[in-house]
Amino acid sequence: MQYKHPLFILILPTIIALLIILTWQQQSLNQITGDEPHYLLTSDSLLRDGDVLVVNNHQIDTPVLRAMPPGRQFGDDTHSLNGYSIHGLGLPVLLLPAYTLGGVLGAKIGMVLLLALLPFSVYAYAQTQLPDTPWPLLIALLVSLSPPFLLGSTQIYPDLLAGLILFTLLWSAFPFAPFLLALLPWLHLKFGLPALILALWSLRRRDWRAPIMLLVSLLALGVFNQHAFGTPLGPYQSGDAAQDVRGVVMVALGLHLDRMQGLFMHVPLFLVGVVGLAPFVASNWRLALVAAAIYLALLLPSAAHTNWYGGASFAGRFFWALALVWVLPLVSMIRLLVERQRAWLGVVALLLLFAVQGIVLAKLLIPTSYTYTTPLRSAAAWIESNPYADFFDLSSWQRARWLPSFRDLASFSHSSTNWIALAFLVTLALSGRALLRRQRELLVGAWVGLVLLVLGLSSWFLPPLRPLTLDDLTLQRGVAWLAVRPPNPLQAGGYVIDLAYQSSAPVAWECNLVHPAGQRTRLLVGQTPAVGHLRILCGIPRASDRMAHIEVRLISTRRLVIQTVWVKPISMSSF
Repeated sequence: MQYKHPLFILILPTIIALLIILTWQQQSLNQITGDEPHYLLTSDSLLRDGDVLVVNNHQIDTPVLRAMPPGRQFGDDTHSLNGYSIHGLGLPVLLLPAYTLGGVLGAKIGMVLLLALLPFSVYAYAQTQLPDTPWPLLIALLVSLSPPFLLGSTQIYPDLLAGLILFTLLWSAFPFAPFLLALLPWLHLKFGLPALILALWSLRRRDWRAPIMLLVSLLALGVFNQHAFGTPLGPYQSGDAAQDVRGVVMVALGLHLDRMQGLFMHVPLFLVGVVGLAPFVASNWRLALVAAAIYLALLLPSAAHTNWYGGASFAGRFFWALALVWVLPLVSMIRLLVERQRAWLGVVALLLLFAVQGIVLAKLLIPTSYTYTTPLRSAAAWIESNPYADFFDLSSWQRARWLPSFRDLASFSHSSTNWIALAFLVTLALSGRALLRRQRELLVGAWVGLVLLVLGLSSWFLPPLRPLTLDDLTLQRGVAWLAVRPPNPLQAGGYVIDLAYQSSAPVAWECNLVHPAGQRTRLLVGQTPAVGHLRILCGIPRASDRMAHIEVRLISTRRLVIQTVWVKPISMSSF
């Protein structure tokens, strides 16, 4: 049966992305921040001065400056060197017409229009593997409506565009492939190696145009970098990459599994791709090998970057460039199910997982504390939230217990939750192999092993709860009192607060809930000697104000000194 797909439906993600941009613009939400202004400042310099020297544009009033959050300035900016922006020239040049016509808003709309080809590219690949079926249209829509593609297309970064180019050229003989390959290193130098892999891959068709144009592009980029920065490698230095292998491993795993930075947390749809790894390799091992090489070439520079997880940008940005590679095994898995007359399983899996990632999309449409990447901190395992934690109203203890976190070098490898998440991916991959080879014993054994691992680790190993310490907390002093509290509101649940203090008179203490308007709700009160050690078990009720802070206040007629203090959550069963 031959299907005629209504391809105009594939413009739906673009229309939705444009509506999101206009809504955010009207409400002054998600204004340009991080690297975005610096890409656009180069566009402004090209338009205003006809050059790419941005040092003068830092000091004047521009549409870019006016579009930044209130109070933000360029000043003595670390994003430029010798007067030139350290960010690639490719994206500012591509966005120049849109910026000329509509300023910053025009550039954002231009970014969405550049990425409007994403659903069509996914559709075209799926059509090669699943012709004359309704699957290509369904897969293209579900993928392109996923949070990183829908929301990421509104951001001024080259990652999604580079990922789209790499994905398209990986499987197709696109007529303009040599030009697109030549563009990649100008978007960012880290895209040079994936472009080189693709150029070598194109030689299988005895097409020398792509390697030659890429070589010319790299030489031209080297000449520009030598002129602007004094070295062909541009502004990048050896210190821009992390030297700690442990840190590289943590971020590489986190870009897949972390509660807020992980690809599979944002797009659980791609878990079908994990199951499809074995069918993909079996169907085309050469393409799978090249895809793996490109994937590693994209992953490792991001994992090694000292600005872990992408700095002040949308959480998950560092996986944007490699995300579309997972379309390849996803389609292979669906193809296997269709061939085995089990297509209904694919429909159920895709729609259920798409509904799950709707939680992420709904939460990220309105800015939250986790929309943007936050600095790494030792207590991240229990203090950092994510859309699932908010949706299911998880306490701090439950977050650490059930949500993987790869944001603390000292504890990530000791977390049973992280090991369970990694084991889950391995089980999915083994399941795909078992389904391909019809090995029921392997399939059952893999899942039984996972269940036993989950029961064992969750029963015997508690999550590593590193506390907030004096350096993380806020101290306030008043007449005859001293208070300590976390800088941000904590989730409802139980907490233990441990203090060592000193005074020359007996001390009274209170555990309070401090509301935004300043009023206090007493949770616990007590008395303690002048010098000593105080451990308080204090609970924040679920019905309390979500914006309120928990606070411990010590009251004495004499001078008070807090010597040490730490705060961490406890399970409600222990409370």
